[in-house]
Amino acid sequence: MKIFGLKTLWVALAALVAAVAVPTSSVRADFVDIDLTGWETFQGFGDNANSQVRLNIGVGSQVTGFDWSNLEFTSEGASWRSEFTLSVNNFDASEFLDWAPDLNDDPGTHGPSSGSWGGGVGVAGPFGPGAPFTVADGEIWVTVYEGFDDGGAGVRDAVVASGSLRVFFTAVPEPTSALVLFGAAAGLGLVRRRRA
Repeated sequence: MKIFGLKTLWVALAALVAAVAVPTSSVRADFVDIDLTGWETFQGFGDNANSQVRLNIGVGSQVTGFDWSNLEFTSEGASWRSEFTLSVNNFDASEFLDWAPDLNDDPGTHGPSSGSWGGGVGVAGPFGPGAPFTVADGEIWVTVYEGFDDGGAGVRDAVVASGSLRVFFTAVPEPTSALVLFGAAAGLGLVRRRRA
């Protein structure tokens, strides 16, 4: 007596693979959005007072760029708008993407504006633009900083009134997902071989 036909087996295995093969990293898309509203800069790159966030995008993912939208910030004191820099880094900042959205060497309010890393709006940060990079541990470090510190410790240089940052990346499937797919394909091969 035949219980399962080959077509039924294919459908069941396809459903199993689809259910199990979904990556389980904390971010499941090819981009992640960050609300920059209220973010502040106080000093140069790496200062703990600067607003920042660390996110897990999946081991082996490649960061390819970023866009900002509706970005409005105000530089304060002697700080220039051109000093405000958006920065996406690997966990220790040995690899990065940096971009300063405003070219004006004077204080005041920028935006709202939209643009992208390496695009036609703004200029590379003080360390250069950087380049796309792979995150071995899956973690990215997103921060803002001042290209030149005017005020010293504890003096705010800029504050963001509105805006968001979209970081683009190419996710790498988890090894367990690849193993499940391989196992399902091997299982189908065995079933077909027995029936032949």
